[in-house]
Amino acid sequence: MYDVRFPFLRNMKILRNSCLVTSLFFISIQANAGTDGFVYAKNADGSEDKSKIINYVGKQKSVIIPNHVIIIDKEAFASKALTSITIPNSVTEIRCLAFYQNELTDVIIPNSVTEIRYGAFYTNYLSAVTIPNSVIEIGDYAFDNVVKKNNADE
Repeated sequence: MYDVRFPFLRNMKILRNSCLVTSLFFISIQANAGTDGFVYAKNADGSEDKSKIINYVGKQKSVIIPNHVIIIDKEAFASKALTSITIPNSVTEIRCLAFYQNELTDVIIPNSVTEIRYGAFYTNYLSAVTIPNSVIEIGDYAFDNVVKKNNADE
């Protein structure tokens, strides 16, 4: 396990500019979301690919990601004011800016995760992060710009 409070992480390949960050606007995202608020990728035949979350449009601030999810796509949970996230052991990739600009304080990365991409948890209130040995790639700025929470915010 590694603690992000240390300035470096040993035995890991650090990804540099590994993602082309592109903001996409999906006109029909609300219509494609299930009752749980998760928006999944589409298969070629138009059916949902429930292994990949591409957006979250739910109202809950404490989110439990379903066990069938393998990939949390770029910006899927960005700027949602999330206070808590539970990532299941099925997830292997957390892509660029997936949890960017939220209010997360503690994050536990499960043993199934091998890649945490560029800026995945950028701009949060992180005070503790658990990263297992299974993670072999961490992108630039994955845990940077930690914001100190004001007592008035609580």
